[in-house]
Amino acid sequence: MLVSIVYCTKRPGGIDILFGGLKNQKDQDYELIIVDELADTRRDTVSTFADALKLTDKIVFHGKSKKKSYPPRPFGMANALNTGFLEVHGDPVIILTDFVYVEPNLVTHTKEWSSQILTHAIITVAAPQDQIDTRALIDNTATTIFTAPFLGNPIKNDWKILSMVPSSKEMVGWFDLACGSIPKPVLENLNGVDEQLDLGDDCHEINIRDRALLGGTRIGVDMDSYVQAIDHRRFSTESAWTRSPKNTNIPRWNVLYQAIMAGYYPVRPPFNNFCLRCNRKIPCLHESPYIQELSIGSSH
Repeated sequence: MLVSIVYCTKRPGGIDILFGGLKNQKDQDYELIIVDELADTRRDTVSTFADALKLTDKIVFHGKSKKKSYPPRPFGMANALNTGFLEVHGDPVIILTDFVYVEPNLVTHTKEWSSQILTHAIITVAAPQDQIDTRALIDNTATTIFTAPFLGNPIKNDWKILSMVPSSKEMVGWFDLACGSIPKPVLENLNGVDEQLDLGDDCHEINIRDRALLGGTRIGVDMDSYVQAIDHRRFSTESAWTRSPKNTNIPRWNVLYQAIMAGYYPVRPPFNNFCLRCNRKIPCLHESPYIQELSIGSSH
């Protein structure tokens, strides 16, 4: 069973953390789709790094979001994810964000939970300040922001643990896609993430979760295959490394979700200009999300 991993990034570095976790997977039956906003400047360095670790044959796509939103949106996480989803061949599909280290059993556990949406417990860690190369934070060719590429396990290298979520009290309703997986048929039925959310920042996770729940998809939290998220907000105060509360999508998603529940807004995003079912931009040979709303459980 081939598993697809969609990795989206817009920041310098992070590629060493990604490759370090994937190189050590116990199950190597996966493909890696990289959607990189910095691809124009670091494509060659990423390829050279992948060659050195013998990972080149795993990478099936590497580039910017090639699918432009219409009309254009000021943010781009939903667009980047959808660009990656258009390239997947495996099932299920893992979503992985940058500066997240994954344990060697990630692919194995994903296959065990392949019939439902899966999210992983997250341990947030702090990178040692003396290992950070501050010049790399503004170097769009950089595959690492450390003084030397870091391919290891942060906790086993004594990096400070800042937090772990969810706790036992947070289990009900907790969901995050710093690392998580989705069955490919669910993604196709949802037609990816609603790109209306690219008017602001975040909420791509609950956009997928809430719409999938309407169709009866189960959601689980894997506490045995946790991931380590490196707190990148400590690296710099520049916009590439931090989030502004004024840009949050939380109010926007609340309005969209209420509109879906009231029947005023379709579950399948009406402005996504592509079809994951036939893997191309619309118009397609099948039903168009611009023309006809599709139910979550319908076949194409």
